[in-house]
Amino acid sequence: MPSATDEQEHNLYLPPLDQCFNGEARVTNWKTVFHALTIPSFGNECKILRHFLSNAQTIHALTSPSKRPSESAKADFESLTSAINLAPTDNGKYDIKQIKEDALWLSGQAKIDEVSALRIVVIEWQERSTTRLCNGYSEGEAISLQQVGTTVGSLRASIAPQKLHNNGTSSNGHTDLSQGFNNDASRHARLLSTLSEDRSYLVGVNVALQARYCLEPELLLNFPDDPLGWTSEVGKDVVESRSKRRSASSNTPDDEPLQPIISTLRSRLKNVEKGSGWDQAADDHFAYLEEQYRAGQIADIIRLFQLVLIHVNQATSTITPESIKCWFRLMQDHDFFQFLQVPTPSQHDHVETIQTLVSLVSYQILDIGTTIRVIEGLQYTNGDSAQLYVYDSSCEGQINEALILASMNQASVAGPAIMAWGLIVRAMFESDQQRLALPENGANPGQEPSSIALGDEVLKLLPDFLGGIGRAIPDEKLNLAIRLTEVSLEELECFSAISDLLPKLRNRIDPVIDSLLELNARKKFLSLLGHLSNFLDYGPDIIDTTLTVLDSDSQLPKLGKSKSCKMNATLADQFLDDEFLPSCLLEAAFFRFPHELEPVLRLCQLLSAGNSLDENGESKIMQMVMSTPRLTQRLPDHFKDYELLDEDQNISRIRLLRDLPIIAITRAGSQARYWSSPNAHSLVKINHDARSFVPEGTTGYILSESRPFVVAWNHINSPLRHISALLSTALSGNAMIDPVLSGPPQKSIQAAIVDVLTNLVRGSYQFDGSGSLVSDSNSTVQKILQEANTGLSKDQDVFMVVSGIFDEELARSVKAMDQSTVDLLSSCIRFFESLLPVMPSRVWALLARSELLEYEGRGGRIGTVVASVEMITGRYDFLLTCAKFLDKLHHDTIYNTISRKVPSKSITHRFDQSHAPNTAASGKAITKVMTAFTKTFMEVLRSSQDWKFASRQQQLALNEQIMHIFDRLVRLVYMYDDTRAPSEKLTHTLYPAAKLVVDAYLARKGNLVQLSPLLQSGLFDANTKSNDFGLSGNEELGLRTVALDFTSTLLNIDNLQDLPSSSLKERLLHAVPLLARLYAQEPSLTGSVTSLLSTLIRTVSKTTTDPPSIVANLSPQNALDFLSVLSDLGKPLSNISQERSIWEFFTSAIENRQQWLAAYLLTGNDPRGTFGKKAQNKSSEPPGKSVLAIALDSLASTRTLEKPIPRSILRFLVQVQNHFGWASNTIRKHPSFLDKISNYMRDVSERSTSIDAEEITSHANAIYARSLLSELFAIYFHNMRQTAGASFAKNLVPKIGYFESSGVEDPQYSRSLHSRLRSNFEAKLPRCSVENFKRLAGSFEYGTSYCFDIEFANEMLSSYSWWRRDNGEGFVKDFMMANLNLSVVEAQVRSIICWKALAMELTKDMNDDGDLQEKCANLVRQCLTANSESSLPDEIFQEMSTTRIELALTIMRRLVDIKSKVPLMKSLLMDAWRAVLRSDHDFENAFVGPSARYYRSLLQVLYCTLQPHIYISPQTDAPPSKDRLSISTTLPEICTEVIAKGFQALASQLHESPSSVQPADFSLINCIFQSTLRMPSQFDVHTTISLRLSESSVVRYALALFSWSDKLTTGPPQHDPIYGDLSISFLLEMSTLPPLAEFLATESVLSQLNTMNIMEAFRRNNTHSSPAPGWGQFEPPARLYKIWARGILPLVLNVLLSVGAPFALEAVTFLNNFAPQLEHAASYALDAKAAPTAANPYAGSVTLTAACEAHTLALLSKAIEGFRGDPGAVAGTDGVLPRLLWDEGAVKEDLETWVGGSREALRERIVPNDEKEVELAEMRVDGVRSGASVRGGVGVENVLEGMVLSELKGALTVLNSGVSQ
Repeated sequence: MPSATDEQEHNLYLPPLDQCFNGEARVTNWKTVFHALTIPSFGNECKILRHFLSNAQTIHALTSPSKRPSESAKADFESLTSAINLAPTDNGKYDIKQIKEDALWLSGQAKIDEVSALRIVVIEWQERSTTRLCNGYSEGEAISLQQVGTTVGSLRASIAPQKLHNNGTSSNGHTDLSQGFNNDASRHARLLSTLSEDRSYLVGVNVALQARYCLEPELLLNFPDDPLGWTSEVGKDVVESRSKRRSASSNTPDDEPLQPIISTLRSRLKNVEKGSGWDQAADDHFAYLEEQYRAGQIADIIRLFQLVLIHVNQATSTITPESIKCWFRLMQDHDFFQFLQVPTPSQHDHVETIQTLVSLVSYQILDIGTTIRVIEGLQYTNGDSAQLYVYDSSCEGQINEALILASMNQASVAGPAIMAWGLIVRAMFESDQQRLALPENGANPGQEPSSIALGDEVLKLLPDFLGGIGRAIPDEKLNLAIRLTEVSLEELECFSAISDLLPKLRNRIDPVIDSLLELNARKKFLSLLGHLSNFLDYGPDIIDTTLTVLDSDSQLPKLGKSKSCKMNATLADQFLDDEFLPSCLLEAAFFRFPHELEPVLRLCQLLSAGNSLDENGESKIMQMVMSTPRLTQRLPDHFKDYELLDEDQNISRIRLLRDLPIIAITRAGSQARYWSSPNAHSLVKINHDARSFVPEGTTGYILSESRPFVVAWNHINSPLRHISALLSTALSGNAMIDPVLSGPPQKSIQAAIVDVLTNLVRGSYQFDGSGSLVSDSNSTVQKILQEANTGLSKDQDVFMVVSGIFDEELARSVKAMDQSTVDLLSSCIRFFESLLPVMPSRVWALLARSELLEYEGRGGRIGTVVASVEMITGRYDFLLTCAKFLDKLHHDTIYNTISRKVPSKSITHRFDQSHAPNTAASGKAITKVMTAFTKTFMEVLRSSQDWKFASRQQQLALNEQIMHIFDRLVRLVYMYDDTRAPSEKLTHTLYPAAKLVVDAYLARKGNLVQLSPLLQSGLFDANTKSNDFGLSGNEELGLRTVALDFTSTLLNIDNLQDLPSSSLKERLLHAVPLLARLYAQEPSLTGSVTSLLSTLIRTVSKTTTDPPSIVANLSPQNALDFLSVLSDLGKPLSNISQERSIWEFFTSAIENRQQWLAAYLLTGNDPRGTFGKKAQNKSSEPPGKSVLAIALDSLASTRTLEKPIPRSILRFLVQVQNHFGWASNTIRKHPSFLDKISNYMRDVSERSTSIDAEEITSHANAIYARSLLSELFAIYFHNMRQTAGASFAKNLVPKIGYFESSGVEDPQYSRSLHSRLRSNFEAKLPRCSVENFKRLAGSFEYGTSYCFDIEFANEMLSSYSWWRRDNGEGFVKDFMMANLNLSVVEAQVRSIICWKALAMELTKDMNDDGDLQEKCANLVRQCLTANSESSLPDEIFQEMSTTRIELALTIMRRLVDIKSKVPLMKSLLMDAWRAVLRSDHDFENAFVGPSARYYRSLLQVLYCTLQPHIYISPQTDAPPSKDRLSISTTLPEICTEVIAKGFQALASQLHESPSSVQPADFSLINCIFQSTLRMPSQFDVHTTISLRLSESSVVRYALALFSWSDKLTTGPPQHDPIYGDLSISFLLEMSTLPPLAEFLATESVLSQLNTMNIMEAFRRNNTHSSPAPGWGQFEPPARLYKIWARGILPLVLNVLLSVGAPFALEAVTFLNNFAPQLEHAASYALDAKAAPTAANPYAGSVTLTAACEAHTLALLSKAIEGFRGDPGAVAGTDGVLPRLLWDEGAVKEDLETWVGGSREALRERIVPNDEKEVELAEMRVDGVRSGASVRGGVGVENVLEGMVLSELKGALTVLNSGVSQ
């Protein structure tokens, strides 16, 4: 039986079928693996790629040929598809019978084993959604795409290989494989197509892996940071496994890798000829399938040739003679593929690729360098050399035959090999001659030379091949060598072939491998040219070819840092260190300088990249440029001042008789020839510098006998000085001339000179690890420029010369412009670009005045140059050069922003030298240039879609460069620093340019012409080839990525800036059909597409509550297919960042009201109801597993939540529950999710003290994950409270110990770190702050770049030494530590907020849980303590303190509601009071400002903490405790600080700003006051309270508030005098304390009340509109009656009872002033005889307020009557105490009726008069809340009824008594 490990490994390659068809797993197809390997940025994050490739089954599939059907395979097939492994299903998801039939059919048709066929069937099944989605456009989608500026016709071949019409034929003639999607013919065709594709990509993966292994040493050397470096280990396993299998099955040695490949090549070539052999019977798809099959075979052939080339590159010395013989036999059989024919026209492009690979392999396999060294005895011992192929006669003969026949057949493909072999044969001949010449070998002069090893047939052809050479030279080897070299050079034009070969190597495997293969090819060609130069005379052909080999950057590099720079340096070093090339070519070229100028210029241009040093440690090329020992020139016409030497010896030497100027100055400005006698005096030497002329007496050699002579002078010369002087002669009006030339040098020479200067400057730059220039670079550049300036006049320098030429060329008329003008302008721009790092101010100044750009209607010559030259040729080198220059200008703007902003004395220059570069470019000039440049390239991007491009690569590079620039521009301006407007930021100089871009693309009415290039560039490529199998590389990937990212950036800016609704989002909604297909077909772009869609969703939902559906423009089936593809989450090779972006997309859809998407994500069903019925046929599959279920399964099985994917899934689940409460039930039903996920609550680590960045980041992510869990559970409990939530809550409580102990603690904010960073940074840069680098949008990942963007800061600050020290320290580390600290703080803040939500849910039901009550009370204490002791800065504390106090308030209310009596409850008062005192609030202004909300919450908590002291009975026998003593001193403080000052502050604030005060504020003050007075105390604190309140002005403020209350009304139209109610209630509470009541009496409170306007309502007599006197309880506003009955009357009663008889007269007088109101109370308020009428529906009704009024008046009446006999009551009067004008008898009669009558009658008449009374009426007596008391006795049904009855009984009791109560 197989082991568990074997089963696991097998599962990776072919997972269990039930998992595949249930969506739990996917079979990995080779196409996906190929993309992951050839796009490193994508493959690097594929989670299981390495595991998959290392799997034994995968290695077996990679190394074993396809097996034919067999009984063992059939048995495995039956086992895999048995019911126990794949059960039949009734839901139609899959048809097991059909699956088995298809697999067996495919096995028989393709002759492959059944298990392999089954794998293909599964792949086809799982790709059906993608197949349908990418199979054309519906009519609605076509209409939608027209809104993007695109028609379906232009996209036919752009998104998928088959874009199909309805008639079953694609636009490129291919058959529609999806017509009748699920019928047998279509399905079988798709299976064969999938098989062809999978087989071809399998070969591609094989090649990519073996390439990584074979080239591993060079990969490590040239690409040490290659993210896929680990694949070399897999490649090694593949190679070794293949070797073992080969050894076991044949006699082929293990070290023979080429012979099996060559054998496979022969097989593939036969397959191309004979075809697939598949059944053609009545199959409409056969033509397409056959074409695809042959295309796959061609792709395999190309990749096998690549594999041969890779093995040849690995180690040529290990390739055996037998392998080489096999190779050349293949070449001979196929004429080196010179005349290769392909079966279809679509494959013609691949012929050139095959021929390129054949040519390179045929040449490189000969390994000319090693072979010749071995032949010459310079390498290997005799024993080793015997194994070399040249010592194998049969191998030598095969090579001779193949190459001689190729020469005779004019096979130019073999040209390089023929040339190399000719040199090898020559070396063999010379070796033979040396061997024969040695006496010890016994040679004699008459010995015959060795013969050539050849077969008989070719031997007969040899004489004809050798021709005249064979007759002239007797040695056959020498004859053959000479003839082969001659044929390769003259007939086969080998030099041209080499020049054409090299650029064709790119975009074949992957960028890294392609670069290495190209580098090796160039290095080997350099070796060939070196050996050839030893025999071939110096000439233009070998020079031109050498230059082509050296120039690896002749083709356009990819966007970003070009790998060609390093390649150029490597090649230059090899050239300079070669045995022959420097002496044969470089020195020869300099020997002819400056007579032959161009070769030297081009060589210097390319070799300046080299780092090769001489024995003194000096740069070899720099030494030659600075000084050469000779100078070659043609003598000026008519020059006679020389003499010939050694004429008798025929040596042709010459000596000067006078000084001969090289470059001279004409005084008269004449351009006449110098040596014509009339002007001989007009020229002088430059600066009288000895290097400006050849001095008298100098000797030389005459190189040309024709006159005037060409002489090589023995004179030390500076080529750099000379070319700069020569360049200056091109300036109009310049006084300098070349005495030899009749005018300035040609433009091509000028361009070459400028390029030399440019490359010398670039080659001098050295960069440190941060990308900043090192100090030595500046000095080296200055040295170069100074040397160049010595050749110029004193008032010139080389920058002035080049800029002058630049201006003159720009000023030329259109007719005068040609390609040479464009080339020169491009060279000048590259020169300016190279000088940006050292002299930016001069470059900016030049651009600001140049006519290159358009300023205010002037200039704009870019357009002129492009229109007059480049649009005609289709080559846009100048425009692309300008685009790259603009990118560098962007960089310089940012790099030098600080130095331009901060005064020079405040900064440290870049190199801390006196000659530091001048960065003082004008900000105005920079803005001017950047705006003009941006405007120009916006027009280029808009219009270039219609231009003719000679190179597709150039078009892609141009669009990519422009979009990259625009993206970076708007991000720099808009996406950093929220403290100021864009025009005031550090990047303000770029703001006008950025605004141009934003205004153009985010305009409300978008310009379709402007938007189309943006959208189309990112979404499709009209030149995508069908049946390409990955051979065309990924040229479009960069452009698409940049376009998608740029579009996302624009949408982010739209959100950040809150701009008016733009049309970009509307266009993008119409472009969703394209985006969906792009997602499905480009795995490497899924992250960019989903990020764009997420941003689009947020944008469209920003301005409307009903946002349009993101998939509205997709057809119903395509929408489902798109969501189905999305639901796969990038499987099987899940890329971390892309899977995360998919989850973020799902989350955005949920939280931004994308209802259609949400329904699918949560159910997996089609939301369009009716479509589900249409889908009953087999054309589409039933719904699969919902994304919600996938999320639950994923988290239930995960081991950690700190990783990005689990966190993203948690966010998704939180939003799902938040927006769709029913989803909580789905979560509840999951068998393991809740239990497993809740266990993570235990695992929260303690607070981290680590300083390691990774550990801190991990800690922050862990906290964030737990906060998400808290939020998830909180919403779950909220949604499930009525079902199973409560039981799970009890299970969760024991797992949250961390939150109980530390959940509300202050975040670990490092105040010292941030304050130190801020102060130190601002000390360095006074006009800057750390906020300038704060990010505003993008991915806010916890870590070293969380808040402050380190990349942005690096770009701006890397020029300062203090930013990044050599030891890694510096401000950059401080910024990173600040980011890490803010990451933890943000995570902890969020954790507290989420813990608050969870705690509030967990504490909803704790009636019978004393332990939970104790924990809750402790949590309240923690919140109050944390707020009291917090040291957080205000911006953080405000949020944190509010969160904690709200949590404390909620929990405290719940504890009070249930009247919890846990011991901790009574001690919370002191915690609350400490929090109030330490809140740093001024009590007199506490309700003003941003912290007023927090203060209100604090007071609410304070009120709640007073309640336990009221409802918990004190222990009378307990001794006074410390807490009780503290409380006794605290209560007076509360009354003074909170109540008195608070009331006064509120009254003042209300008067000044009524809108800033709420009535609830006064109510809160009153409630706290009331609670303090109700608290039982062992100590008498009431006297203290009374004293403090009487000493305050609170009474005066309360009376004042009451007097304004008729004006400070709320709620029209009734104008509720709520502040009158609140103020009188406050006075009433004061009156409950006798000392305060006496104080109120002394303050004549009643007299003051009597005069207030609001009291006039109670004096109102009967009127027509109001038949009853006074103010009734049902008259609006009803609060007036409440003020009287429950405010005024109790206040009078309290004061009267406290003061006694002396106050009786004042009291009765005051009340009698309101006789109408007293009459209303006696006759109308409780009238038992009245009945409701239509005019008065409330007649006879009873209210609680009226009952209270009767009770209070009864008490007043009896009290007054009780004082009637007291002398003190009438002191100072006439001795008569007036009676209260209230009819006791009438009231008593009514009371007896209500109390003595039936309860039903009373109940029917009771009417609630406000919201509170309505609530009381709804509270049944048998369902009263715990702790509530019900008055009124038995027989009452609700609380309100009981309260009314209690008041009525009380009033009747008082009236029936004989004494006052």
